[in-house]
Amino acid sequence: MCGINRAGGILSDITVEGTEISVNRNLSKVGGITGVNQGTISSCGFGKVLSLQIPSIFTNGDMGGICGENTGTINGCYVIAIMEYYPSVNNRSAGGIAGYSPSGTIGSCTLLATFTVTGSDANIYPNIGAVAGHITSSTSISNITNHLSINLDALPVSQRGNTCADGSRLYGYMG
Repeated sequence: MCGINRAGGILSDITVEGTEISVNRNLSKVGGITGVNQGTISSCGFGKVLSLQIPSIFTNGDMGGICGENTGTINGCYVIAIMEYYPSVNNRSAGGIAGYSPSGTIGSCTLLATFTVTGSDANIYPNIGAVAGHITSSTSISNITNHLSINLDALPVSQRGNTCADGSRLYGYMG
């Protein structure tokens, strides 16, 4: 829908379906609704239940089903999509709702998606989580319904240090 939702901006009641988003740029911030959220995103969806046109998203930068980077508010949103990630730069993050969330709020969201790491450049350690790939203590996350399937088979075991697909690490947030 937009590249940046600035502070004070409101994206509401938007559904994106049947689209393919593919960005091959290392420092990109990519999401199904916006690349960067500094404002409010509410009641938005990336995908649609019972749709034959499931959207897909692919990148090697910060990626999330709703936004690549969040410092604002995401509330009442859902993701029903195919998400693919190829980490090629360190400190990039990917999650079902937001890739990187150094601050802000994520609440009352639902994930019904598949997330696959399709490969990785050597010695790259991505931050991967079901809800958000990388959060800080300034991010509030609550009331998440998580049915995200994460496949890390193409990511070498030695490079899975900052992932939480098995729930053992909370660098990302599992929900």
